[in-house]
Amino acid sequence: MAMLLGDDGTFDTVIVCSECGAEMRFNFDGGHEDTWDGETDLDAQEKAYDDFVAWAKEQAADDHECEGKEG
Repeated sequence: MAMLLGDDGTFDTVIVCSECGAEMRFNFDGGHEDTWDGETDLDAQEKAYDDFVAWAKEQAADDHECEGKEG
């Protein structure tokens, strides 16, 4: 079973089970990190979101039970 990033047109981060199609929703807080001059550090924001998605996939895999999952 794999957890995939989905998109349903909302601002939620949607993680989808590859076996049963169940959707789990997570909310990213934005990770707004400003540099010393007040400009948003886009690289840091992208990394923060990538890290959040990785965490959400792990959380979804830990919490989700579908018919195809053993255990």
